[in-house]
Amino acid sequence: MKIRTFGLLGLIAVMLLSACGKQSSPSLEGSSWILSELNGQTVLDDPLVTLSFTNGQLNGSDGCNRYGGSYTVQGSQITVDKDIFSTLMACEEGIMQQASAFLNALTSAVQYEIKDDQLSLLAETGTVLAVFTAQSQDLAGSSWIVTGFNNGAEAVVSPLLDTEITLTFDADGKLSGKACNSFFGSYETASGTLNISQMGRTEMFCVEPEGIMQQEDQVLAALASAATYRVDGNSLEIRTAGDAIAVSLIKAP
Repeated sequence: MKIRTFGLLGLIAVMLLSACGKQSSPSLEGSSWILSELNGQTVLDDPLVTLSFTNGQLNGSDGCNRYGGSYTVQGSQITVDKDIFSTLMACEEGIMQQASAFLNALTSAVQYEIKDDQLSLLAETGTVLAVFTAQSQDLAGSSWIVTGFNNGAEAVVSPLLDTEITLTFDADGKLSGKACNSFFGSYETASGTLNISQMGRTEMFCVEPEGIMQQEDQVLAALASAATYRVDGNSLEIRTAGDAIAVSLIKAP
């Protein structure tokens, strides 16, 4: 009986250790990263190469085009679907070469490691293919320029020619910006959610270009509809509760 009991306890211990080993790999779900090293070499500082994981899907920018695809994880093993899709913009040769090498590394990865704020993708041989640093999702102290907004008619449009719309998130939970008028409000963030409230603006009337006042109304309405957000490299995307794009922005110089 003692031998059998010992054998049973040993089996349980092995099972528990195995389970703990599987659980020890930090989850990729909801994480965002910026590429810092590719095939043992440092990467271009600009444009940034990004990678995000959400609900079994990965996406980001390869430095030239937006890309996306699916992935699966088992323990610390990762499989990226080789049918990665991307936009078809052309960029400078060096950027295009890096983008191609990055997507190849991404689809070749079979294992991942997360240590502190660093993600490494590894080949089957254990060679490190790519290294990333964690992308901060903190909006406090950041300034942005609007590149697109929901016009309230189920369309995302660009700002009018020769106009600029800015947005700044202060560290004290206040936001401010400039369209025709200066505007202001309060914001709260938590785990990817964004609530903008108490919006107000000055009362200047602008005439040119035509439609600028309507544009301001639409931008403020779009900001008020914010429900979620994601920072991706130098881009910020704010979405509604229905997951429609409310406002898209790039980081101000």
